[in-house]
Amino acid sequence: MSEIPFSLNAFLPKKDFGVKVEIREELAPIVERMSTILPPNVLWELFSSDPAATGKKIVFPYLRVDHAVINARDVVLRLKNKGDIMLPEEYQERYEKGSRQAFAALLWVEIGFQGLENLAKSSASTNWTAGYNNDPDERAKGIMTTGKEMFDKCLKEFVEFRQKKGIKDDYFSQYGVEYLLDSFLK
Repeated sequence: MSEIPFSLNAFLPKKDFGVKVEIREELAPIVERMSTILPPNVLWELFSSDPAATGKKIVFPYLRVDHAVINARDVVLRLKNKGDIMLPEEYQERYEKGSRQAFAALLWVEIGFQGLENLAKSSASTNWTAGYNNDPDERAKGIMTTGKEMFDKCLKEFVEFRQKKGIKDDYFSQYGVEYLLDSFLK
């Protein structure tokens, strides 16, 4: 009996987007691993691109890891500096945005790619745009050195803030992957 291959077409919402949709089937194993944690609609929401960022088309799966972790860190910095003057609803909304970014980055890297080194070696590393050129070997080297330092530093700041504030209800807890934060608590 032959096994039916995992296909990303099952994740495509049944609607007209008004733009081209590019499905990156070569990344199906990454999505398959993440699908053990997230339902299809959440995978699509977190890992499909904004057409403005990808040449007027939607790309799935897609994530700019560097952008996501920097955004998560920036949300934390804003909450540290201005959180005491925000309305509770605004504070919660901002935290959710930061949590979503940190969650997407960690799920993509740790569950999908099973580590930053595997992402650095993959075609998806071209989405890591902070300071690396088009040579795949140089990009991988950059991601595993200064990129990893930035990744770790940004996520450590997010995780420390989450722990200090005693936040227990966010993407990590909702999907049972708080263990992904453990390495940033050391």
